[in-house]
Amino acid sequence: MLRHLGFLALAFLSVGCGRGSGAVEASPAVETAGVPIDLVLIDDHVLVPGMPVNTRDLQYRMEDLQHRLSVGNEADPKRPKMEATLAFIETIRSNYPQCLRFRVVANGRFISLEPLDDLSFPAPNNKSVFDVIVIGGEIESVTTAMAFARRGKSVGLIYAGPLGGLCSDEGGNLRFFDGYWITPRPDEQRELYRSAFRMGDFVALPTDMHRRMRDFISSQYANRIELIEVESYEGLRVNRSGDRIESIDSQEFGRFAAQTFVDAEPESRIAEKAGLPFNSLTPNLPYGLVFDVPQLSKSDILSLIRNARLSPEAIAAFAGVDLALANTSSFAKSALEKLRKDIATDFAHDRGNYWLGFKAAAEGFNLYMQLKGIDSNDERMKFLNRARRTSGFNIALNGDVGNFNSISYSFGFTLLQHAHSLSNDERLRAIRETEVPELRKFLRYVTGNEGLIVRMPEQFYVRKSTAHFKTKQPYVRTDFKREQPESGNRWMMYPMDYRSISPRNQREKVQFNRLFWSGDVVYWQCRPNVCDTEIENLFLLNKSMLTPEFSGATRILQNFITTGVALAERLTR
Repeated sequence: MLRHLGFLALAFLSVGCGRGSGAVEASPAVETAGVPIDLVLIDDHVLVPGMPVNTRDLQYRMEDLQHRLSVGNEADPKRPKMEATLAFIETIRSNYPQCLRFRVVANGRFISLEPLDDLSFPAPNNKSVFDVIVIGGEIESVTTAMAFARRGKSVGLIYAGPLGGLCSDEGGNLRFFDGYWITPRPDEQRELYRSAFRMGDFVALPTDMHRRMRDFISSQYANRIELIEVESYEGLRVNRSGDRIESIDSQEFGRFAAQTFVDAEPESRIAEKAGLPFNSLTPNLPYGLVFDVPQLSKSDILSLIRNARLSPEAIAAFAGVDLALANTSSFAKSALEKLRKDIATDFAHDRGNYWLGFKAAAEGFNLYMQLKGIDSNDERMKFLNRARRTSGFNIALNGDVGNFNSISYSFGFTLLQHAHSLSNDERLRAIRETEVPELRKFLRYVTGNEGLIVRMPEQFYVRKSTAHFKTKQPYVRTDFKREQPESGNRWMMYPMDYRSISPRNQREKVQFNRLFWSGDVVYWQCRPNVCDTEIENLFLLNKSMLTPEFSGATRILQNFITTGVALAERLTR
C-alpha cells in the first residue's frame, strides 16, 4: 500500500532508546538525514517543528491516517503525503518502542523526531527484589501498596514525585475528593486519611501531601514498603520476557525485580513500555485548571452565588465592553446565553468545608473573557477563548485557602499527567500570562476581596483517558446498576459524566454517540479482574486502561482506591 517510500530505509535507527520487548541493551547513536519535509503532513498541533510530541499524539495521527487511507479515493492528490506521513510515524514507533516523548526537528528540507529520553544506559549491576512493585505516586498507588504490605508482601513503590500526585501541592491540586459520602472506604484509605492527613471526612484534602505521605509510609510501613523516587516515568526501562515483565531499570537506582507489577500511574507508561497495545479512541475530555485561592473566606465563597455583579450587564461594564457586541462573536454569544440560563438555576450545595455548584460564577468568567476578546488582536486571548470550557465550580476550603475545581480547556494536542508544566511549556504561555491574572482580577471583582490570589498549579488535571489499553475482562453494560449493592464493601457509585467532550474527527463522533450516557447515579462492583492484561504479571490501575464507553464514571480516584485494595486482596489469597 505504501508507495513513494524508498527514503524511509535510511530513517531513524535507534538513538539511545530501548528496542524490543526483552531485556534492553544500549544501542549506538546513528545520525540520519530525516525525512523530506515536503512529504509530511504538518498541522497546527502535531509534527510542528520545534514542538514536543508524545506517543499518544503519534498514535492518534497513525489511526486517523489509516482510517482516511482505508476509506479514501486512490486518486486523492493528498494520498502520497498521507502514506508517507503514516510510514514515517510507524518507523519511529517501531525503532523507539520505549521512548514516549520526542521533539520535532526541522533541518533544512528534512524533518525528524528527536527522542527526549535517553534509555541507552547500561544494564545496572545492582538489583532490588520485591514481591510486588507498584508504579505511581497517586493516593491509589499508596493505598494499593499498603494493602499488599498489610497482607505480608514486600512492596517497592516507584514514583516520579510528588507523593499525592494530582492531590499534591505540586500536582493538579485536586483537593476536592470525588467520592460520594456513603461510598464504602477501604481500611487502608481510612488509615491514611486519619493517621497521615488528620482528616475527619473523605473530601477536603489538606496541603503538604507529599511530606505527610512520605513520613507516614516511612514510619508506619518501614521495611514493608520502600519508597523509590525517580526523576521521571519516561526514564524507566521495562524488561520483558515472553508474557511476563522481569524487571524495571532506573538509571539512578538500578534494577527492580518482582513477581507482580501494578501500573498505577495515571498514563499507563509502564504498560506502554512493556509493549501492551493501545489505541487513542477515548473520550476527548478537557483539561482541568484546578487552582488554589489563598486569602479566601467562607463569606467570599458564598458571594459567588446570586451576586448582582454576576449579571451579564455588570460583567460587560467590568470588562469595559458594550454587551450588545456579544452578538458579533459566536463564542461570546454562547457564553451570554449560558450565563442567563445559569443565573436562573444557580445553586451552591453547602457540605461544611466544601461546596458544589456556582455555575454562574464559572460562566461569568468565561463571558468576561469572551467580551474582552472581541476585536482583540491578542493571539493568546483568542487561543484561550476557543479552548475554554465551563460548567461550574466545586470548592474545598482548607483554612484560608480555597481550592477550585475547575475551569477546563480543550486543546488540539495531548498533555500527559506528570509530563507537562504550566510554568514553562511554551504552548501554555497564555494560561500563565493571561488567564491566571484575569481570573484573579475577576474573583476580586465578584467577591470585593482585593487580597485574593490565584495560585496556578504546576500542571493540569488530565481528565481524559489519553489512551485505551485493552484488558482481559473489562467492564460491560450489565456491571452498572441503578440500585445499591445489597452486600460487600467494594462497590462504587457515581453519575456517568461526559461533559464537554470534543470529538476530534468524524470517526470519534460515531464512537461517542454510542457512549453509555446517563446523568443518573449508577452503582458497580469494583472488579479487580478489570486490571488483568495479556502480560500475566502486569495489572493496570488507572484511567488509561478503562473501557471508553464507561470512563465517564470509572475514572474517578475513589474507584481506583477501592479497586486497588480489591486487587491486593485477590492476589494474596
